[in-house]
Amino acid sequence: MLRLTSLLGFTVLTLSFITTFTHAAPINYGNDTTNSAGTHIFGGDALLGLKINITQNTIATHIGSIYKGTGSQVQFGIYTDNNNAPDQLIASTNPHNIIYNSHNLIPLTSNTQLNTGNYWLLSLYDVQATGAMRAESLTIPFILTTFTGTMPTTFPTSHQTYNGESFNYYIVTDTALIPEPASLSLLSLTLAPLLFRRRTIA
Repeated sequence: MLRLTSLLGFTVLTLSFITTFTHAAPINYGNDTTNSAGTHIFGGDALLGLKINITQNTIATHIGSIYKGTGSQVQFGIYTDNNNAPDQLIASTNPHNIIYNSHNLIPLTSNTQLNTGNYWLLSLYDVQATGAMRAESLTIPFILTTFTGTMPTTFPTSHQTYNGESFNYYIVTDTALIPEPASLSLLSLTLAPLLFRRRTIA
């Protein structure tokens, strides 16, 4: 919106524009539903998970997982992808006490920007735990490492391979606020250096 105002004998042209921030509903990426009665016994000290494709720039806030039996503590990390394998840790949770027969929503230690692309969601358990499965065949790299309460910062290039069904793990995201021209908060930009003119005095 353009507007003419008078200031100290000058006519000043100001440009006012209004910005709306739209906020989409949270989106889950990964396996947030079960389609198999099967379960998987996660071994303690095994760092493994699944690859997840993020289809739009977003903010990761929580990790979700589903369990059907015994277990104690789990910790999750989101890793970058390098040649179809996990690479660098970019986000993690604190150790979480597993709730059985339920979706476990575990907050990340800090909300993390994820751009479009592939990521790896990896878990680490202190002892064996029974998780829900998806009837989908996967080949997943994994390593054995000690549960210490801190996720490894780098996934090594030398690793073992898991072949079997997929896990019920998922990333909970909250789409970043996107500025759009519309109407909400007014910002007035004064273009005095370029657009003012001296008022004519009769």
